[in-house]
Amino acid sequence: MGSWKTTLAILSLSLALVALGGCRTTSEDVQRWANTQQGPRKLVAVLTHAKYPRDLRVEAGLTLIGMRPRAGRRVGIDQALDALAAMDAEDRSKVLAALVPQLVSRLTGPPPSPGQEDESIPYKDAAYSLLPGQDDTLMASGELEQALRAALTQWAMGDFSGRMDAPGQKVSMQQLLGQLGAQSVRGLPQLIVPGAAKVDRIAQLVAEIGEDATKLQASEKLADLAKFTASSAWLDQKRPELQKANEASGIKPDDKAFAKQLETFQEEELLRVFASMRRVGGKPSIDFLLHFAAGSTNTEKARLGALAALERKVDANSADQLSMVLKIAGSEETPDPVRGLALTRMSELPRDKVAGPLMDLFDSPNWKVRWVAAELLLKMSGPQHVEEFMQRLSKVEHMSLTEPLRYGQLIGEMKGEPSGKDLVDSYSSSSKKVPVRLTALGFYYAHGQASDVSALEKVTKDRKKLPECAEGAKDCEWVCANREVTTVGEYVEHCILPAIAARNSGPTQSDSSKPSQDAPKAQ
Repeated sequence: MGSWKTTLAILSLSLALVALGGCRTTSEDVQRWANTQQGPRKLVAVLTHAKYPRDLRVEAGLTLIGMRPRAGRRVGIDQALDALAAMDAEDRSKVLAALVPQLVSRLTGPPPSPGQEDESIPYKDAAYSLLPGQDDTLMASGELEQALRAALTQWAMGDFSGRMDAPGQKVSMQQLLGQLGAQSVRGLPQLIVPGAAKVDRIAQLVAEIGEDATKLQASEKLADLAKFTASSAWLDQKRPELQKANEASGIKPDDKAFAKQLETFQEEELLRVFASMRRVGGKPSIDFLLHFAAGSTNTEKARLGALAALERKVDANSADQLSMVLKIAGSEETPDPVRGLALTRMSELPRDKVAGPLMDLFDSPNWKVRWVAAELLLKMSGPQHVEEFMQRLSKVEHMSLTEPLRYGQLIGEMKGEPSGKDLVDSYSSSSKKVPVRLTALGFYYAHGQASDVSALEKVTKDRKKLPECAEGAKDCEWVCANREVTTVGEYVEHCILPAIAARNSGPTQSDSSKPSQDAPKAQ
């Protein structure tokens, strides 16, 4: 009985060997096995056995790689790679010398037509896994590696937008280009043109992988794209598209509503381009964004988007760029939100670069310009800078109540020596200019204690006039506790002392002493 079983096992093995190797295995067999249940096992056998012709072994490897997914997975790629890893180094080297050119051929062919399946994707995934530097190095560096790298780069650039998110990829485009390095993204800036898809993904890859020259080229192309998007030519191009979209949706806007639709459409497209500029940076994009933000005819939302894209991008050593930010911040026509964001951009620069320009804004006829500029400057300053600030403030002719209260608070919050109280004490004497004294006394509005009251009460007798609001100044006033104040003494009596009293009367009332533009009214 045992002898019979042994004889049967030997016969079965012999038949299997005859089926695979005894009869001549042909290309037709290899192609057919790609669609059979046991086909992958047979293809691996052909790939790994040196007794088969090399061309047939390569065909078996390519067939494994290109096999249709099974249960949603391209198992053939893994089996081909495992088979190559199992070979001895000399045999594998010979097979790869013939296999790699075939992979290159499949990667460098024309991309598929729209709507057609991209059959090159599995060959891309396999080629990526063969590159030296992966977990299991199957191929040494050399000519074959360079050929694969060049072919993979050509594959990526051949249909970037279509292949970026193509389904069924084991290796993402970002992962692929990251492995290939800076050289692989040199062609991406040329894809940044009007109507191009995936512009933001292009910008991301260039920013993360590209060399300086590639980033500069992308910056130039993005500036060109933004210029076109902001133009009347863009509106002319998109007008028919929007009309068709309205018709398809059954929307019938009047001329005014349609114009608003088109404006919003343009604004949204610009903000997308600005987001890409933010990724890449570079002088061409930065210059465009600054000039756009300065344009009074551009929408406030778009101007804010341009300034947001400039976050930490303004060059502290560029006098032109600094001048443009200052122009935006200081212009009478600049809306307050835009002005505030322009000053935020200045706050990202070294103090020694922006202190002078910020103090130049103290001369603005709009007190709010000086207010936000001075507030920003004080936040960037320390005790050693207070003298310079006070000297410049002493030349101010018109003020609003909000200013000295806020300036005094910020001086009191400075870290270092001398302390805020010691600082303001040296500027509160009657020999100082009124704007300086008001700021020093404003310290007590936010930081004064009961122990300071007796000294402050003496100041209530001071009859020096306050710097009035400039003629026509919006939101400018000198009112505390619903009472207009006109002298330094009244400022202390009706603004400062009640704030100290409220702060020291208990937690339920202390919140009313917090300074803000409306705090004097609240008192």
